[in-house]
Amino acid sequence: MVTGVTCCADSRSLQRLTQRADVAAAVVRVRALAVPSMFPAPLLQAMSALPFSVACVVAAPEAIPASAAAPDLGDTLVIVNGQVMGTIPSETADVVAAVFGVLRVSLSPWLGQAKQGDLNDWASQAYDDDPFEVLGVSPADPFEKVRAAWRARLAEYHPDKYAQAGAKIRAVAADESQRLNAAFARIAAQRGARPLPKV
Repeated sequence: MVTGVTCCADSRSLQRLTQRADVAAAVVRVRALAVPSMFPAPLLQAMSALPFSVACVVAAPEAIPASAAAPDLGDTLVIVNGQVMGTIPSETADVVAAVFGVLRVSLSPWLGQAKQGDLNDWASQAYDDDPFEVLGVSPADPFEKVRAAWRARLAEYHPDKYAQAGAKIRAVAADESQRLNAAFARIAAQRGARPLPKV
C-alpha cells in the first residue's frame, strides 16, 4: 500500500520515515535531485500492490544513513526497521524483481506471523531457514565460496532443468530455487555484498 513518493533531502527526515510504526519497509532511490518523478513508475506500481505498507522515497546521497555502504547515484536501497537490508545497483536489469527479493527475505520473520491467506507466498516457512545450512556452507566461509555453492545448488534445482517433468516436480524445483535464492540474498545482505544478476 503506497500513497505516493516522499522526498528526503537529509538523513533525519529519512530516518523518521523509515522508523514509522505504520511502514513495514522503505524503498529508496538515490538521486541527485530529490523529486518524486525520479522514482520509476513500474517500481511504484509494483509496490502499490503489496499487502503491507511500503514507503517509496527519493533521497539525495547525503540523506542515506552512515551505517550503509555509500551508494551510487541511481542505486535502490531497501530499508526495514531503519536498517539497510539490501542495495540494488543502478545497472540491475530487473530492479522490481531484485527489490521484491530483498523485501521477501527481509520481512519474512514479521510477515510469517500474519494470516497465511492474506500474504500469499510472502509468509513462506522456507525463508526462516538458516541460510548457510540451506546452501551447505559454513558462516566462516568466504563470500566467493558461498557464491559458488549457491550457483552449484541452483544448477541442480533450476526450474528450466525440469521443464519437461510433471507439475509436482516442477513445483518442487521452483520452490527449492526460491529457497536457495532467498538464502543467498540474506547472506549477501549480511555481508554488504552487491546482489548478483538473477540466475
